[in-house]
Amino acid sequence: MFSTWRLTLDLIEAALNQAGIRSVRFDGKVSQAQRQPVLNEFKSNPEVRVILLTLQCGAVGLTLTEASRAYLMEPHWREQALARIHRIGQEREVITVRFYIRKSFEVRVMETQQSKKNLAGFLLSGHDGDQADDSVGALQVGLPGVINSRQRR
Repeated sequence: MFSTWRLTLDLIEAALNQAGIRSVRFDGKVSQAQRQPVLNEFKSNPEVRVILLTLQCGAVGLTLTEASRAYLMEPHWREQALARIHRIGQEREVITVRFYIRKSFEVRVMETQQSKKNLAGFLLSGHDGDQADDSVGALQVGLPGVINSRQRR
């Protein structure tokens, strides 16, 4: 389970404990010396069913192919967290669950993520410039406040 906020992970951890589900934590409060033992416990102890990670600590440099589910407690601009599970060596189908609140800023983040993915895919596919202008327009629709504030400067 990934979250930007340790407080969110605290609440999830309490609920897991109450339900009798063992978990380990990997966040900014875990010392460098303890990080590898925490990962080893998640990877090798079948009783530990959940790893709770902050996006800052768990988004880069980890391989978590032992996991088959990813829960993103709130959207994030980058999707590096999912790459921890979708790695070479992953032998199972990975299920991703994203939590968000309808009609909120989180929806805008998700729309922007999708626009960026579409634009990157388009640019890497080698299409002509007219279609690229349409794709940039779609990205601007996803971020009207940001684009407009930059244009006014």
